[in-house]
Amino acid sequence: MITIEAFKRRQLYQHNHEIVPELKESKFHNINSAKAATLRNVIYINDAESVGPKGMIRFADLIEMASGISEDDLSNRESELDLDEVINMQYTSGTTGFPKGVMLSHRNIVNNGYWLAEGLGYTPSDRLCSPVPFFHCFGCVIAVLGAHTHAACLIPLECFEPQRVLELVQDERCTALYGVPTMFLAELEHPEFSKYDLSSLRTGVMAGALCPEPLMRRVISEMNCSEKTIAYGLTESSPGITQTFAMILSNIEHRQ
Repeated sequence: MITIEAFKRRQLYQHNHEIVPELKESKFHNINSAKAATLRNVIYINDAESVGPKGMIRFADLIEMASGISEDDLSNRESELDLDEVINMQYTSGTTGFPKGVMLSHRNIVNNGYWLAEGLGYTPSDRLCSPVPFFHCFGCVIAVLGAHTHAACLIPLECFEPQRVLELVQDERCTALYGVPTMFLAELEHPEFSKYDLSSLRTGVMAGALCPEPLMRRVISEMNCSEKTIAYGLTESSPGITQTFAMILSNIEHRQ
């Protein structure tokens, strides 16, 4: 398990010790818990300078362990992998029912992230602001892997806050912006929306719920997202099934 010290008001490492009390007396690869029988290691992401909670491995120390692995060992381990092997247990958002775990493979999520990014015309010069959560397919596949497969810069937010999104787009000169419809509406309706320079924006994805045409038109015209797209899918399909073509507003009006 990989954890951090805290998120908002939750002290995560304390919860871990409560759930797995044996952790405090454990060493590397040697956790023996009655409640979590298969758990062997807990990796702790923190400041490189701090020691970290008892029984947990600092992420910095984990990276340092890589120096003891030869290139041949790495190649041999990579050769054992299968493209269709499950790499991600992704929980659905529960939009249409009770949330459930979905098993996704290397091929599933890498291909999906790549092709959705292709639809946006990403290049290494693009800069993506992504306020969508990484525990959802929108964030972990369309955002993270889409940017990674095209060497685009990814600028994430720890949690959504409309003014912070507008600030980042302006300050980081973002060319793409993701979000669900309510996120875009919150940004457009923010009292200080007009003071931010969004001229760097070009494209992005609106998804996750019904995307009303009037809202889409406002995003295209008022946020300068002339090549905005809508994606549709579900977690079980990794997640994208289809994506609209990127068309500037003048082209849409001309076709009508």
